Amino acid sequence: PASGEGDGYLFLIQGSGSYAIMRARGRDLHPLVNWTLSDVIRTGANSENHLRAVCSGNYLAFYINEQFVADATDDTYTMGQVGLAASAATRLGAVIEFDNLQISQVRLN
Repeated sequence: PASGEGDGYLFLIQGSGSYAIMRARGRDLHPLVNWTLSDVIRTGANSENHLRAVCSGNYLAFYINEQFVADATDDTYTMGQVGLAASAATRLGAVIEFDNLQISQVRLN
């Protein structure tokens, strides 16, 4: 995010099998790529998904399980920090684990 207020880009998936790319300014979300259903996302109990977000200048790209799913351009934020977040829509409980976080500089050819 660009500030401590939650400003930045969000690369999102849902347990129902949808993904989106959003621009956030505080709690205000603007879809750059609106929620889209994809069979690339593994759903169900004990499902594991590998996510890759690419942010290079004004270019944003989203890969799920090593497959490209969406991209967008936006020049609102050009630098910031990386964060991970998870939430559950119900109180029934969910187990969400993050593992093997890697942050790399984009290599331009």
